[in-house]
Amino acid sequence: MKKAIVFLALSFTSLTSCTSAYVATTQRESSGLVGCHPEEINIESTSFGGHTWAATCKNTKFYCGKNKDVVSCTEAK
Repeated sequence: MKKAIVFLALSFTSLTSCTSAYVATTQRESSGLVGCHPEEINIESTSFGGHTWAATCKNTKFYCGKNKDVVSCTEAK
């Protein structure tokens, strides 16, 4: 039982770390394109294996995407 609890705790920690790293990466990638510092950007949703996401800063939403190494963002209408 203790092993199962430890395993679950470690799994959750790993998942949280991956998610935090992904959010930090998408914040950095979006920042120059949306005109906000990375820490001002809220990443709301992702799809297609993390290749598209919604980024919000200063009450403005942008749809962003990454194709190979090129990131683009478009303001939501």
